[in-house]
Amino acid sequence: MKGFNAGLAAGGRQAKGFGSKLQGAIGHPAVQAAAMAGKAIVDFGMEAVQTAGQIDAKMNEVFTLLPTQSEEMKKKMTDQMLALSAEMGKMPEDMIGSLYNALSAGVPKDNVFDFLKTATKASIGGVSTVEEAVGALTTVLNGYKMPATEAANVSDTLFTVIKNGVTTMPELAANIGKVTPIAYSLGVSFDDVGAAFAEMTKNLGPGK
Repeated sequence: MKGFNAGLAAGGRQAKGFGSKLQGAIGHPAVQAAAMAGKAIVDFGMEAVQTAGQIDAKMNEVFTLLPTQSEEMKKKMTDQMLALSAEMGKMPEDMIGSLYNALSAGVPKDNVFDFLKTATKASIGGVSTVEEAVGALTTVLNGYKMPATEAANVSDTLFTVIKNGVTTMPELAANIGKVTPIAYSLGVSFDDVGAAFAEMTKNLGPGK
């Protein structure tokens, strides 16, 4: 019994000593740095999982517009969306909303990523959101019954309006749809409409 008690006392001293060493180690800068790095890795992993969940949820909304697509095609579209986001330096969550809007505006799925690339470039050059650029482009395409492959030409005309007039891409997105159907019905080309917009905004000033 005496030996047992001595063993307990020795064990207690060892445990106390280990606790002191452990406390000292925790306070060591290298250990603290490792702990912080570990926390960062965990936080990054959790954020990545949450982001992936958001992307899946938003893409599922997109797929409601394409109900007949196979799982393989859905995965391919998701991969294309992520690749385009990385290429253009845009967050996937933001781009997916533009993808939804483009498809719902009638851009065919076979052309939609080329269209989105054009729209993203237009948003960067026009200092607007991608959704605003998508809105401006699809408004003109639909108003003039043009195919999505004409998006680049429409974008060039919009930039000419912005450059020569006093307006912005968001203003064009909000207003150009008011005149394109009428202009189309009268046989007025979009280039002529663009020239008229540039002249009017130059004379009237921004936001008029």
